[in-house]
Amino acid sequence: MWRFLSFAWTSLTWFASGYDPDDRFYCISVMFQRFGSLMIAANIHQFYEQGLTWIGVTGYAIMRLASCSQWWRVYRQVPGHQKVACRSMVGLLGLQALWISWLFLPAALQTPALFLFILAELLMPVWARSEQFDNWHPGHIAERYGLLTIIVLGEGVVGVSNTIQYFLANSSSAARSIMFLGSSLVALVFSLWWLYFIVPFDRILNKERRHHDLFLFGYGHFFIFFSIAGLGSMLNLITESVAGDHALFKRL
Repeated sequence: MWRFLSFAWTSLTWFASGYDPDDRFYCISVMFQRFGSLMIAANIHQFYEQGLTWIGVTGYAIMRLASCSQWWRVYRQVPGHQKVACRSMVGLLGLQALWISWLFLPAALQTPALFLFILAELLMPVWARSEQFDNWHPGHIAERYGLLTIIVLGEGVVGVSNTIQYFLANSSSAARSIMFLGSSLVALVFSLWWLYFIVPFDRILNKERRHHDLFLFGYGHFFIFFSIAGLGSMLNLITESVAGDHALFKRL
């Protein structure tokens, strides 16, 4: 599910940097994209607990069709950008047809088809925007990715907070251990924030505007987002594991 949201967010970010009319139609289309993302988010628990996938696929289709309507406006209203708009619309519609057909595939074929479709999702924007797409703003792109990095770092802050709260509530934990653990975790999250923002991404992007920046910079950030989110999840899992072991020890 994270992959679907990441693909759609990346597409919207680069589109908004190049074409951002900020009129009523654009706001309505973005609203539909937000609605689709909420459907995907709401489907996460049902996906893991019941195996339901059609809700997430439907939400993703709503997001991508709204994006397709935005490219249609570019095709009609932005001179010289018909090729990138046409390729984007063809790619988006084709991919949604693939995802919908994936729901009806036999179970034995769904897993290999899943990886093929994800690969197609990654390559489609690179193919569609290989020409006629150089009007994005480096500072805007760097800012958007930086903001999402801060949001994902919030997962790590929540994990640190939960860990500290548990040890504070556990009277058997020494105050010195609590202070050491808390300061170490806070320093870890702060260091990740510092290391990310010390890199001048806006100047790097502005130095050489290449069509594969979407692939190198945009998709490269997936590893950053997933790693930071994994850190927050790991801290929560450790706290739950320690709390479970402590409760079991008290019962024994």
